[in-house]
Amino acid sequence: MSRDYQIVVIGAGPGGYVSALKAAKLGAKVALVERDRVGGTCLNRGCIPTKVMLEAAHRYYLATHSEDYGVRIGEASFDYEKCLAKRDGVVATLVSGVEKLISAAGVDLLRGEGRLLAGNRVEVEGVEEIGAERIILATGSRTSSLPGLTIDGKTILDSDQLLMQKKMPKSLLVVGGGAVGLEFANFYSACGSEVYVVEIMAHILPLEERRIASGLSRYLQNLGIKIFVNTTVEKVEGKDGLTTVTMSSGEELQVEWILLSVGRRPNTEGFGGIKGLELDERGYVSVDEYMATSLPAVYAVGDMVNSPALAHVASREGIVAVRNALGGQVKMDYSAVPGVVYTFMEVARVGPTEDELKERGIPFRTGQFGFRPIGKALAMDMADGVVRMHVEEKSGRLLSASILAPHAGDLIAELTLSVKEGLTYSTLEEVIHAHPTLSEVIGEVSGTLGEGAIHGL
Repeated sequence: MSRDYQIVVIGAGPGGYVSALKAAKLGAKVALVERDRVGGTCLNRGCIPTKVMLEAAHRYYLATHSEDYGVRIGEASFDYEKCLAKRDGVVATLVSGVEKLISAAGVDLLRGEGRLLAGNRVEVEGVEEIGAERIILATGSRTSSLPGLTIDGKTILDSDQLLMQKKMPKSLLVVGGGAVGLEFANFYSACGSEVYVVEIMAHILPLEERRIASGLSRYLQNLGIKIFVNTTVEKVEGKDGLTTVTMSSGEELQVEWILLSVGRRPNTEGFGGIKGLELDERGYVSVDEYMATSLPAVYAVGDMVNSPALAHVASREGIVAVRNALGGQVKMDYSAVPGVVYTFMEVARVGPTEDELKERGIPFRTGQFGFRPIGKALAMDMADGVVRMHVEEKSGRLLSASILAPHAGDLIAELTLSVKEGLTYSTLEEVIHAHPTLSEVIGEVSGTLGEGAIHGL
């Protein structure tokens, strides 16, 4: 059996299914090939299930820490099985929703592993071969490991395996202080597990600004999480149902489980032998600014290319790839990409860090304002956050911003638009922000760069 399409997309994660929907909305005949559930890692094993779990943990935390507000609940308990049922229900609802969108758009969803063939052909699980005028690769990524730490799915787990566990660990060591590791650390700690985090770099969130990362570190340690930086795991030994971990500092820990959270690697093994398709030294598919690969009429998006490994980036890359596949000349713009760490006290950033601006030799000024004077933050009892903004020295144009705050992921949207559109701090200072809201801090930090913050000393 053989069919022909204008666009065939391999992979139905946030990059792939958005590509397929966009192409269909633009009038193309589209096939979407997926070997697993639609939605990819983000929807099934990442962004969405972890947010449901964190919401459950936060509700439990509030239930046990609200007496100061006059709320006396008694002996609260956490039902892990019910939490997982809620999580799986939310995921199922969203997966079903995406499938309905795909069907309603007229996209043919072909189940099976897609393999790129010569002559713009795609084989689906060895059963069907289809042709395409243009092909978009969106096969995503998988978890990485470390030498000396073998993931066995029992005591040493990756994030996918941890999500499959049906019980809470009494103790957990998270190896890697990045976004994923800290989200799991926050969840399990809030639900009663003894949690440790080991990070090889000088501070957790090594890609973020040190002052922001240090603030989050203090917050997480106040929740009871023990954090070790400038530290590596030297030896792991299992005995009597526990694992003894020896760290580079010489300190030993005994834990039930170890989560290995040290990044991801692209799913590109099957593409290495394809003649004419260029991969870089780390296995990523090489693309140009139009998301085009070295093969004519073939594009690649998402985690399989060396760009920020974020679902929203993959989706935008997919839209750019589709527009170009259908005759456009649209460049992918990474100048204003927001990133968020979803702990109770969130971290969000858009644009370069302070150190990156210095390395690039860009003259800039920095404004900073904390949440202590912000009424809404005090009302929430979460006023230990801060916002830092970096602006071009002469023009005052916003170059980047970092936020440590509850709902920082929502607050970063205004600053992302400002970076993208080249707005100045003075423009932001003149915006009327509703009171009382957390967003008032944007006007205050803008004021520190101009006439002065109204509520600043």
